[in-house]
Amino acid sequence: MAPTEVSLSEWQEFFNDRVKRPGSLIDGYLRYVTRMQSLGVPPLFELRHISKILAIDEALLVGMVNRTNQFYRDFEIPKRRGGFRSISVPSPTLLYVQRWIASEVLSKQEVHDAAHGFVKGRSVVSNVNVHKDSRTILKMDIKAFFPSIQFKRVIKVFLSLGYPVSVSFFLASLCCNKKALPQGAATSPTLSNLIAGRLDESLSTYAHGRGLQYSRYADDLVFSGEKIEKIDITRISFLINRYDFKVNENKTQLLLESRKRIITGISVSDGKLNLPRKTRRDIQSQVHRLVKFGFTDFSNHSGGYDPLIYERVLGRIGFWLQVDPENSTAQKLQSMMQTEVQKNEIRYANQFKALPSLDEFAGNDQLPIESANLG
Repeated sequence: MAPTEVSLSEWQEFFNDRVKRPGSLIDGYLRYVTRMQSLGVPPLFELRHISKILAIDEALLVGMVNRTNQFYRDFEIPKRRGGFRSISVPSPTLLYVQRWIASEVLSKQEVHDAAHGFVKGRSVVSNVNVHKDSRTILKMDIKAFFPSIQFKRVIKVFLSLGYPVSVSFFLASLCCNKKALPQGAATSPTLSNLIAGRLDESLSTYAHGRGLQYSRYADDLVFSGEKIEKIDITRISFLINRYDFKVNENKTQLLLESRKRIITGISVSDGKLNLPRKTRRDIQSQVHRLVKFGFTDFSNHSGGYDPLIYERVLGRIGFWLQVDPENSTAQKLQSMMQTEVQKNEIRYANQFKALPSLDEFAGNDQLPIESANLG
């Protein structure tokens, strides 16, 4: 039974059986339980309690809290505009823990209306729709969005919900790596939205006062309206810095009606939503090369190892179909990739069956997956 489903009388009976000095102590526990259940989140008392709920060995959970970096595998993938993006993939058990935190605790919190990324019922398409009919568009980017969100800001999220300091520390530790939000953790998207909520409120207020629309998709900020001036960029940058984020000035763009305009990868040049031709060609090329050469040769030719390349390409096709659901080319590419994934799942199953899990190798610098025969 989930902690939120346990009645107050059952909690009281539980405390009466275990607390040696009843009275005000039990009253305090019950007030805590009542508050957390009213918020729809599970009341948590200590790490042992969390381990019981998750049916995970307490020693393993302690290891995840104290040596979190040993339960991640870091790698880099090439960015479309050059350079590399660092990805941290949690071990299967840590991922399970993070998914529980995300679904049972974080998903119950309200996210600002301006946030469109990682929110149920909103998407990259709803983000673009806010601005598609505007004459002028301002695009800005938050520099190193996830890594810039430090541990102290994450722990404040759990403290604000009413969790004790110790429990908040445990939960924040399970969500962070190297004292910051990792790109790859299941909890990072929602936590980033909650932490950026005050920024969204401030920027929404500013935009409204200037007769502008504002939206945010992860680290991409978009403002639009009849007219946007340079002074607006200065004031918006000030507000972003005020909330402990930094602007990536190299990505700031002021787009007029006459120029080609792309918002979060979607073209809105003619007032309609379209995937840019270059993006469509790039997706088609990726699919055909993966099908023709397979994972290993594709990685060698791409200049970077990406163990999630199949999922990533399927995600790009899904993105295309979000913008243009009836596109026959995208539907065909999706079918090709799904077939390829099924073939590879069978092909590699026996090779990976004998490999130890990342949990078993937590603490080792070299993981066996590095040398696995992926060809």
